[in-house]
Amino acid sequence: MVVIRVSSIATARGPDQLDEWIVPLDGTTASERALPIASSLASATGSGLRLLTTQTEIDGSTATSYLENIAASLPTEVDADVDADQQPADAVAAAADSARTGVCMTTHARGRLLAALHPNIAAEVVTRAAGPVVLVGPACRAEPLGEGPILLAHDGSPEATAAGHHVLDLAALLHRAVEVVAVVSAPSGRPSDEPYPEESREMGALCDHAARLGVAANHRLVFASEVHDGLMDAIEQVQPALVAMMTHHRDRLELFREGSLTMDVVHHAPVPVLVARR
Repeated sequence: MVVIRVSSIATARGPDQLDEWIVPLDGTTASERALPIASSLASATGSGLRLLTTQTEIDGSTATSYLENIAASLPTEVDADVDADQQPADAVAAAADSARTGVCMTTHARGRLLAALHPNIAAEVVTRAAGPVVLVGPACRAEPLGEGPILLAHDGSPEATAAGHHVLDLAALLHRAVEVVAVVSAPSGRPSDEPYPEESREMGALCDHAARLGVAANHRLVFASEVHDGLMDAIEQVQPALVAMMTHHRDRLELFREGSLTMDVVHHAPVPVLVARR
């Protein structure tokens, strides 16, 4: 591995903070769309920023020169690594093996067929990274994080509540409110007479935990014929800076058969999506 020490980050941080955000780059403008978002995340959380590539040459220049030029264009201090000895997903997972390290990266968030046929680097990173992973989809605005709250998608389960604690930790670092949303699938798009006590109880418990962290949080049920449509409507209404979703690992056959709600939202969302493992 060749290490380019563009500038060293040596700031004292508390135990609940992140040390750095990693941005994987492959020399394409598509991968660079994550840069303004990652830079703003690093600034807001008091973390370092690290650029990572597995390429050795980019557009006729060395990877070292490419990363140095990118680093010079950013408004924050940056470290940069060239790791040409590993495949991209392996390199990112190795660099993000600490819970104090976040990853911010672009992804195509392919549909069922392409996801089943081709390895999805972002999905593999989500499975293997120890810290938070923020995905920038093709519809996401390539600009610094906005001022809105974090919209946390919840499915009403205790597992989603437990995973949501990590989202609240990040919300506390970002000083953002949280809007917890559970979409209930209703064929007519309207609620039935059920009170939905389980969903309300779990979301309420998450909001109680948010209060203990000093994070303002509200929760609500949304009714839609399709969960994806309900989430996209909620995103339009709330205008969040970030969407947070829970996911679990699926192999290629499962992706082809069932698809991935998380990747569907990543593909269409106009803002970045924080993916938390169950």
